[in-house]
Amino acid sequence: MKNWRVKQRESRFNRGRLGKRWLYSVLITDIIILLGLILLLIQKMCDYNVQ
Repeated sequence: MKNWRVKQRESRFNRGRLGKRWLYSVLITDIIILLGLILLLIQKMCDYNVQ
């Protein structure tokens, strides 16, 4: 696994070359993370209501 800072430097470098495609993948990643958190919250709420 690569170092986080190395990854950041690489992503910054790729951003300049790829542009919109890089931005698009970052947006998708953010949306997936958000959806996952929301699903976790809903699951916790349901578990709490069942008890």
